This record gives sequence, structure tokens and C-alpha cells, in this order.
Amino acid sequence: MSAPTIITEPAPSVKLTSGSAEVIASGTVITFTPADLTIQIEDLVFRFLFISQGTGNRIEEQSVGNKEITYRFYNFHNPLGTGLTEPVRVGKFRGRELFFSITVYANSDKVIKTVHYTFFLKEAPNV
Repeated sequence: MSAPTIITEPAPSVKLTSGSAEVIASGTVITFTPADLTIQIEDLVFRFLFISQGTGNRIEEQSVGNKEITYRFYNFHNPLGTGLTEPVRVGKFRGRELFFSITVYANSDKVIKTVHYTFFLKEAPNV
């Protein structure tokens, strides 16, 4: 049997865009618990809490200082997926507008979730 090949070259540089926005982070996470997910981009912290309460889907935002935001996602527990219809504006990051989008899949509110997320940067409009 021959020895495995070890690749020592750096990975190619990849740039993703969607419309006029640059994708700076994107991925899929299977949560460890059904209730929460935290994503950190440099010194910014995003806490996503998944809550089952009442009917219908909604999102609430709560800033915790300048570098941390908590988003509460209510009733995002559909096996076919529950997501946003457009990216959510977070604020300024590196001189550009920061947005995120998310889609959540779960069989019920009591099980772990599959979360697809994307963070975007877009040039601020000239005012």
C-alpha cells in the first residue's frame, strides 16, 4: 500500500458575493442544545436563542453593549425550515454595513437544530 499524499500548498483564495454584498462568513451548524447558538466574528458576538412561545414566527433583538447582540427567534422549529425573507441589518463593521441571514430546521422545539447562516458586508449608501 502506498503512503498517503500530503498537500502542503495553501488553499486557493475564494471570494463570495451575492448581489452587491460580500459574504464574510457562512456555514451550517448542528446545535448541541435545542435552545441556543453563539457566533463570534472577531470581537462581535451574536447570540441566537430559539424559543417556542405562542404562534407565528418573529425575531426580537437586544443589544448587550457595543459588541454583543442577542436575537430571539420565536417558533423557528419547522422540519421544512424557517428562515428570513431578507437579510437583517446589524450595523457597521469595518466601515461597511453588516447583515446576516439565517434558516433553521428542526423537527420540534425540543430537539437540536440545523442552522444555516450567512454574514454579509455591503458598502454603506452615500448620503
